[in-house]
Amino acid sequence: MPSFSGPVYYFEPYFSGRKHPDPNLKIWMSAGTYEESIYRDAQTMEAYFKRVDIPIKAVYLHEGHSFGAWREGAAQMVLHFFPFERQ
Repeated sequence: MPSFSGPVYYFEPYFSGRKHPDPNLKIWMSAGTYEESIYRDAQTMEAYFKRVDIPIKAVYLHEGHSFGAWREGAAQMVLHFFPFERQ
């Protein structure tokens, strides 16, 4: 689930373009559509990573900030970071 916290000055160099994230990042992010501010923040971060050519998988669930959202997205997240081939 996306969680960004910290002082604004930490993120400003990235959003202004003076600093760039590591190109080797692999990002999976999820947000529930029922929590308006979290949902909008997640969409903003998804757009940012796409703009700076960092691959991102964003999943938006029709849930709130809840265990239901975590339960629904957890398997997708694990498979994103640890893909396996079926034998």
